[in-house]
Amino acid sequence: MDPPHNLQKGEHIDFQGRACNSLFCSAYVPAMGSLRMASFPPAPQKPQLVNRSQQTIAISWGSVFPTITPRSNDNDHAYELFWDAGRGSQFTKLRDTLSTRYTVNLISNDNKYRFKVRARNNCGLGPFSETLGVDIAGPP
Repeated sequence: MDPPHNLQKGEHIDFQGRACNSLFCSAYVPAMGSLRMASFPPAPQKPQLVNRSQQTIAISWGSVFPTITPRSNDNDHAYELFWDAGRGSQFTKLRDTLSTRYTVNLISNDNKYRFKVRARNNCGLGPFSETLGVDIAGPP
């Protein structure tokens, strides 16, 4: 038996198998599959302002996943969007989403909002993006 191998992030391992009994062992069969050691997702790019009005803020960010197929209860790949809903308050989780775009409705005038996002996969949570600040002016 080969010594244990400590997998490193991004490393591939191919599996082979053979049958053994008390008399002999067969030859190894060709590789049966490949495993890529998973890693935590990287930080998404800083969210960008898509649209701003006195009632809504629409933001977007670039995907860190090659593809995401929307499925119910998909916990393997998602984004966690956080916001500071006022002047310097703490960040709170706004929502989990598979999308790279989100619109916040019913915001208050004369306020500054901050947004940041992080990705999650089956390994865990990645680091936060840089923070986007959006000022909503009050009436003149």
